[in-house]
Amino acid sequence: MLPSTQYLRIYFIGSVPLLLYNLFQGTLQGVGDSRRPLLYLAVSCVINILLDVLFVAVLNLGVQGVGWASVLSMTLCTLLALTHLTQVNGPHRVRLSCLRIDGQKLRDTLRIGLPAGLQGTMYSISNLIITAAVNGFGTMLVAAWTATGRLGGLYWVTSNAFGVAICAFVGQCWGAGKIDRMKHALAVCLKIAMSVTVVLSVLLLSIARPAYSLFLQ
Repeated sequence: MLPSTQYLRIYFIGSVPLLLYNLFQGTLQGVGDSRRPLLYLAVSCVINILLDVLFVAVLNLGVQGVGWASVLSMTLCTLLALTHLTQVNGPHRVRLSCLRIDGQKLRDTLRIGLPAGLQGTMYSISNLIITAAVNGFGTMLVAAWTATGRLGGLYWVTSNAFGVAICAFVGQCWGAGKIDRMKHALAVCLKIAMSVTVVLSVLLLSIARPAYSLFLQ
């Protein structure tokens, strides 16, 4: 079995805790708590690195070890978020004994979630097609494409953070019926995002050569 196939099969097992963590993260951000999800994810990243070293360097598990390290660290992150939500006081508290499937809420979730999920998939599918095309041009171009993706990821992560923040705020305003406040927040977020885009673009262009040299031997 190819190492990539082994890794994907193990990594897909982690899709369940990843789904649950995104759910818990959205719940916390929806009530204005963005600090705890960041803390839990930071702990998960540290554990992931330590497990990578243990599984690969010590136990010699290779690619399978990397996959299991990712799954276990994400599971820990999910358990930390779930533990907090079962102990917090408020309407967002999770009571495991009361968990039920509500038909109406399930339909509402699918109505909103499926288009959003399809939107997120579009980027991955288009990136997969482009990557497959780039791979046909040789290792040098693939290396350049990978380096560009790493640097471009700095902007992607930053802009995505604004998107997550405004989604939570807009959801709160929509639920409270404060449409004017929602529109104002959206306009402010767009202005901030555009300003950050200009700053990051200028910064990345100014340090392009030394930044790309980090990927060269």
